[in-house]
Order: sequence, then structure tokens, then C-alpha cells
Amino acid sequence: MSIQYDYESRVDELIKGVDATFKNILEPFIYGNISEYIKQSGANIDILDVGCGCGYLTASIAKEFGEAKIEGIDIAEGAIACATSHFDLKFRQQDVVDLSESKKFDVMVYNMVLHNLQELEQTIRKTSRILKDKGIVLITIPHPAFWLSDKIARGKIILEEPFNYSLERFYQIPFQIKNGMQHQAQLTYYHRRLTTYINIFSKYLKLVKFEEVDFKNGYPTMLRIVLENG
Repeated sequence: MSIQYDYESRVDELIKGVDATFKNILEPFIYGNISEYIKQSGANIDILDVGCGCGYLTASIAKEFGEAKIEGIDIAEGAIACATSHFDLKFRQQDVVDLSESKKFDVMVYNMVLHNLQELEQTIRKTSRILKDKGIVLITIPHPAFWLSDKIARGKIILEEPFNYSLERFYQIPFQIKNGMQHQAQLTYYHRRLTTYINIFSKYLKLVKFEEVDFKNGYPTMLRIVLENG
């Protein structure tokens, strides 16, 4: 029996600023690109935070960009329950691939989400359909070539068989941040080659920014990506 993910502990970590990667690597990237988009398009924009989890990022974006309209969706009931209990914003339990295409968004955020999803191509295809013309997608994911292998090398994750970069498959791995608590739940991590990500992104949207960041032992462990519609 799987252990339910502890969203309350996660929101507590984020509020206290314990997650240095989120604070220093992920959040500034999202803020910076939304700010740049607003300068070009105006402040009254629609933002969708996909895989919003406990809702902390959704709320921080809403606070930073007060004139923007933002909502968060997540497939996990526990995530939405946590988000709605902490933040007075619009949250829905919803899979992005099932969203109506009648509403379009200026900005869609996938912060540390896509590597947890099995149906990557369906997700990006739907994203292209509900994104406004010249709208942007902000993506952060673990670097597929180095993130998992770095954790294995440092003894943070132990696999039953050697990691093979060329073999695309899913893993059940523990979730823990540096200086944070050891979450008991296991997360599903779909390992894909970098080529797979780029090919799928480019099939439906324009790749406008690609950054390898968060270097550890000489290797980048995170990717920050901006896609554009049109």
C-alpha cells in the first residue's frame, strides 16, 4: 500500500524557505519570465499553474503579480485540499489533458511536474491548444542526464539495477530536499532522454529558452525551459 504524499509538510517547508533549490533556482526563473511577459503584453493576464501541489507557488505568483488572474490544477485530491485550506485562490482537481479548450491562457507553469507524468506528448499537445497566441510555457525539470545519477552517486537514492540513461522507464523514488524532512511517500519519476523532451516540445511549440542550471560536482542537475505558442 502506497503512503499518501504529505502536502502539509511540503507547504511548511516552502513557507519556511527550507527548499533552497525552489527559492534560488526555480522561483526566480518563473518570476522573471512572467515579469518579462507582462512588460510586453500587459498586467491583466491569465496564468495556469499545472500540477500546483500544495498551492504555494500559485499563491506566491498571485502575490507577486496582483493584477494577473491565476488558478492552479492538480490531479491529486490531497494537493487541492491542502491548497484550498491555505490559500484563497481558485484551485481544481483536474488533469490538464481533460481541460476544455474554450479558455486560453497567457502563461502556463509546469514547475517540477513533467517528469512525474506518463503522458508527456498528450500534455504538451493540450498545452499548445489552450495557450494563447504568443503565450508562454515555463518548465522546470530535473536534468535527465545528471539529476538521478548524481543522487545515486551521493547515496541519496538506491536503485535495484544500474541507471541507464538510454533506457526510458519509470522509477519510484523517495522525495527529499536538502536540509528538509524525509518524506515517506514515493514519487513516480519518468526518466526520458533529453532528446525526447526537446523533440516533443518542438513538435507543438517554439523553444525560446533552454538553461542548464544548479551545478553540482561540475554537472547541471536542473533544466529551465521557455516555450512559446506561435
